Amino acid sequence: MKVLTLVLLALVLIVGTACQKSSPTYSSADEIPVTESLEMSADMTDGSQAPVEIERMLIKTGQIEFETEDRTITRNRILELTKKNKGYVSYENDRKSTSRLTTNLSIRIPTAVFDSFLAEATKGVDHFDRKQIDIKDITEEFLDIEARLKTKKELEARYLELLQKATKVTEILEIEREIGTLRADIESIEGRMKYLQNQSSFSTIDFEFYKIISEHNRFGNKLSRGFKNGWDNLIWVFIYLINIWPFVLIFVAIIIFWRRRRQNKNGNK
Repeated sequence: MKVLTLVLLALVLIVGTACQKSSPTYSSADEIPVTESLEMSADMTDGSQAPVEIERMLIKTGQIEFETEDRTITRNRILELTKKNKGYVSYENDRKSTSRLTTNLSIRIPTAVFDSFLAEATKGVDHFDRKQIDIKDITEEFLDIEARLKTKKELEARYLELLQKATKVTEILEIEREIGTLRADIESIEGRMKYLQNQSSFSTIDFEFYKIISEHNRFGNKLSRGFKNGWDNLIWVFIYLINIWPFVLIFVAIIIFWRRRRQNKNGNK
């Protein structure tokens, strides 16, 4: 009998110890730190996922200005190319001054066809008054806000779990306040992400093309363009001289030395 009792007690102790090791318990759900839970889930995610190559996100913008013989033909060609490449017109304006008729078009075009579209739209243009292309890389910014969004959504889900388990009014109000703040942050981040996605998927090209009204104005335009080109060339010559200033200095020193030597010879005679 004593042996049977000892055997039963030993079995009870073994079973109890095994249950304690296999199923840890918590006194309350509130005692589980939210930050630790999020860090654990993040660590597990980082450890299980393989590195993924991210495609660069670029925002391209272009500003093009040139003279045209026929504004209507130029406008129709740009609009046809826009429709062909699945773009759209975001702004259009016509204006008249004493010297020219001008049309402004702002085109939103898929970034993938930016270069080919621009080449076709400006085909045949001999001279650009302005041609400026800007490219901005937003990949790092997008990945940063994407990671922030993921963290805030995980934190919001955790607060929702705590809200279901909360029993006190003060706890419920505090958790709801935190959820409201997180929801506002999430919506703001999502709005920023949508904006960046739109800006990177569609590029903007601002066209300004004009026609000179009279030959007199055309001559004045060419004259002003000639002065501008002359000024630009003068600046480039000045920059070139700065780059070779040691040689200029040596050349000037040789001339001065030669003239003094010549003067000395004439004086000796």
